[in-house]
Amino acid sequence: MKDKQLNLNQEASEKEKVIEPEDPVMEEAKEEAVEALEAKPEFLRLEYRYGDIAQFHVTSFLKRVQTGLFRVDLLEAAHLGKCLLINNRLKLAEVDEFVFYETLVHPVMCLHPRPASVLLIGGGGGGALREILRHRIVEKVVMLERDKALVDLCKEELPFLKLEESLADPRVTLITEEDALVYLAATEDTFDVVIFDINEPSPEQPGYEHFNLDSLKQVESKMKKLGIMVISTCPIYHPLNENPGHKLVYDMMSKLFPRTYSFLEYLTSHHALFGFVIGSRTFSPTSINKDEIDRRLEERGVTGLRYYDGLADQRLFSLPKYMKKALENPTA
Repeated sequence: MKDKQLNLNQEASEKEKVIEPEDPVMEEAKEEAVEALEAKPEFLRLEYRYGDIAQFHVTSFLKRVQTGLFRVDLLEAAHLGKCLLINNRLKLAEVDEFVFYETLVHPVMCLHPRPASVLLIGGGGGGALREILRHRIVEKVVMLERDKALVDLCKEELPFLKLEESLADPRVTLITEEDALVYLAATEDTFDVVIFDINEPSPEQPGYEHFNLDSLKQVESKMKKLGIMVISTCPIYHPLNENPGHKLVYDMMSKLFPRTYSFLEYLTSHHALFGFVIGSRTFSPTSINKDEIDRRLEERGVTGLRYYDGLADQRLFSLPKYMKKALENPTA
């Protein structure tokens, strides 16, 4: 018999077990999926906003939770380990989450000479907070994550992210009661580094309201004079000037910061390069050498990294000519 597919985007057919991304959570559907997976491994097929498709060999359907904002699926996939899906988008996989989070956090932290205060917008999975706290120079982290249920789930089900341990650190303040922009309008705090770890820039995803110029201006207004911002964007399946999500963020950041840089890293779990954008008023990642990166990591007591160092940083920001040219073309 042909393997069935667990397809989260199409209508059910005779040969497919389907869970629609917009449907309410139904225990009956979940039980059927679990029974099917226990009987025989299946495939999870994800169709992204821009027509791209990723497929995974699922070995176990672990949990589904409808939080206040998200539909969260926790799966186990062959070669990927535990996988966290948020609103039918793969957020992280156990096999390479460290690549994503070290890439998101350490380039921006090492670029700043003294990142004492950090604002983390999103970050409910916990990996970004874990990496920020490796820097002993950090004195304060404010984490704005609207969905407390997501935080609780990740603490319980994904111990490798060390979220429970990180939240116990006295340097951390977790705020879940209000939207990030509401908090920023009321606070007098300012920050050396701002890190966005939210969902990809897609209208279907919670957090999309932060991907407009006015909202980013509000965040930028809470940065210190030497402040730096980084945003994770989305998988890159097309040329950069044809990838609306990544180019959208890059163009907006370019309007806010005199120094804006796109950087990419390949994630096995996404079968694609994943995009990030740094914006800075003062510092350029291309002007700091690998030895200085390694010196800052050592000076700040950063240990236990599996991916990032000075050499990896150089490669991240060494985009080929065709990618740089694509970023120079205005969004249509």
